[in-house]
Amino acid sequence: MTGPDPHVTQRPLPTAAPDTCSHGAPMLSVQGLTTHLELRRGMVRAVDGVDLHVNQGETLGVVGESGSGKSMTILSILRLLPRQGGVRLGGKVLLDGVDLLQLPEKP
Repeated sequence: MTGPDPHVTQRPLPTAAPDTCSHGAPMLSVQGLTTHLELRRGMVRAVDGVDLHVNQGETLGVVGESGSGKSMTILSILRLLPRQGGVRLGGKVLLDGVDLLQLPEKP
């Protein structure tokens, strides 16, 4: 029987930050997010009523079928949609309590 390797230093694994839901609001909270695109052929509801919450220390993975709106949802949250055309965002995207959709756009 062999003992622990004297050349290996064992360190405790880092722990995730405490769950902020029990102490306050999540770090990121998306409530009723909608993204509607006005195209020549009519209005497209690219994102329609997305809700999600991410607490500090958590990781969120977004999965779904091709064309289900994963990229449009994330681009909408980050406000990285193309400016040309009619893009209408709705709902709330709260990052540490600040609604990103209410911030002015930079030119």
